[in-house]
Amino acid sequence: MKFIQTLFILIFLSSISFSQTDLKMENSVFWQVISPSTKDTSYLFGTIHLIDKNKYVLPEEVINALTKCKSAFFEVNDDLNQEEILELSKMKDKTLMDYLDENQIDSLYDFALNVIGADSNIFNLYLSNFKPIVFSQLPMAKVIEKTTSYDEELRKIAIRSKLNVQGFESYESQMSIFDNMPNELVKDFIMETIRKNAEPAKDWARIQEMYLNQNLNEFLADFDENTALNNFLKKELLLKRNDTWVQRLSPKMKSESVFVAVGAAHLAGQNGLVNQLRGRNFAVTPISINFQK
Repeated sequence: MKFIQTLFILIFLSSISFSQTDLKMENSVFWQVISPSTKDTSYLFGTIHLIDKNKYVLPEEVINALTKCKSAFFEVNDDLNQEEILELSKMKDKTLMDYLDENQIDSLYDFALNVIGADSNIFNLYLSNFKPIVFSQLPMAKVIEKTTSYDEELRKIAIRSKLNVQGFESYESQMSIFDNMPNELVKDFIMETIRKNAEPAKDWARIQEMYLNQNLNEFLADFDENTALNNFLKKELLLKRNDTWVQRLSPKMKSESVFVAVGAAHLAGQNGLVNQLRGRNFAVTPISINFQK
């Protein structure tokens, strides 16, 4: 997978998650959804997007469910080339340093050297104008060189099975989420990345273990602080997108069988897809699967 495409998958990785501990759920990343009117059966599959190749397992129950459906929905359309994606990842007239004071810039350069592996010259030339959300995922990019994408594999199966394959969003719409982020929050986002991403390999191992154990509630426990930054990210990355997706899915699931593959965090919590569909009278129940080889 190309480097910048990997970054875009990581941006909306389910590890970008938020506390919604008001609703505990069954631990499963695979759910059956039955329409209240037509009784058509659809499916929700929460992915981790990427996983180490030696840990990758796609359970037969998931494959069988996908091939029985008429439509498949993924988070993003797969319709841009490498150059277009790269352009969307960049700020037009600013660099990350424009948001920081002198001491913070020194911390940024130290982080770039020690965690990302880029000295200040390399960072200034190639990385400094990445949007903050892309920058926040650069540490993870170092530890995911040998990974498989659940989304790509499921999309291939859906296309071979002649399903109607759709994306909820475009790369451009995903990136536009952050174009109007207040400057103070941009600064906080950069500094939070520096503070929290000192051990990307350890974080990546934890994320994968959490996913393979299907601990859905934990996907909502990382960002537990009630800060302006966390509230902005929760609203823009999770709540608004969940609402938009359910509005699109609800009538579709009442007319045909639909397979949905999105980050696992989007299934959980009070505002998650599972609870919202239940609120619209769909019967949503977990399906037991395991990721053991």
